[in-house]
Amino acid sequence: MNRSETRHLHVTGLFVALTLFGVSAIWGCATYVNIPAQAGDLAAHDPNKENVHLVQGHALQAVLDDRPIQVPFSLVLPPGSRPETHQAVAERLDPQPISSDEETDDALPQVRVSQVRIRGWIAQVDIVRPAAGATQLVTVYLKWEPFAGWHVERMRAWQLPVGEAIQHSRQESQTALP
Repeated sequence: MNRSETRHLHVTGLFVALTLFGVSAIWGCATYVNIPAQAGDLAAHDPNKENVHLVQGHALQAVLDDRPIQVPFSLVLPPGSRPETHQAVAERLDPQPISSDEETDDALPQVRVSQVRIRGWIAQVDIVRPAAGATQLVTVYLKWEPFAGWHVERMRAWQLPVGEAIQHSRQESQTALP
């Protein structure tokens, strides 16, 4: 490879890197997220970022599609979620929740986002859903693709008590996510 070809490759690489950086800055994407915050991490923790509520919306819809809820339900998002975030996420769901965090009715079944982890173009969302008189944790694995956005790759319904399943899911994410 001669000098001109090498220079051309460097310029092309720089252009691609700057374009990707610019696109992520314009979209306000949080590319490394832990909700809730993990001890000692450098990740973003804001549940109100657009990328975070997009991931939550896709994950929640997959859980609702997997096991439809036939009665009105309440949506609970991570602490710190603003009313605009609740509305943006709820509007993506079919069926839509009858209430959200601000007016949660304890008599309604709850669908709750427990954890969100985003690592660049992949994400995991833990959702607690009603299941056979109890609750169940479902981990939804998502991937982002250019021109297509976020989509669900697979789901895992944990057969453990919710608290224990959350710990296992967190441990799994620490070893499986890049």
